[in-house]
Amino acid sequence: MKHAFATIQGTCEDEKMILNALLTSMKINNMSVIKTMDHSFYPHGYSVCILLAESHACVHTWPEKARMVIDVFSCNDETSPKLAIRDFVYHSNKMINDSSKRFFVGEIQEIKRGLD
Repeated sequence: MKHAFATIQGTCEDEKMILNALLTSMKINNMSVIKTMDHSFYPHGYSVCILLAESHACVHTWPEKARMVIDVFSCNDETSPKLAIRDFVYHSNKMINDSSKRFFVGEIQEIKRGLD
């Protein structure tokens, strides 16, 4: 089991784009989406959580701070949460038309978890 998480610099208020980039990342990394739940906060901010057959993936945004946090957990050793985060950033940037609003991710932390 692997759990990866990162803080991403930059944000946008296009909630559909964030959701689509996360879903694309899950598909590319062979993670099976069971259910998606999201919420828009007033006056700004967005959270999306995807329940996966393997576990979960979540993104939380703070547009006023130009930050997002992503976390991906997988019980399937054949998948890579760390790569899923990289793919989320890559596909988010592909979907943004304005190059001045690109996302940047620093260190992606990954923890191996187990039931032992």
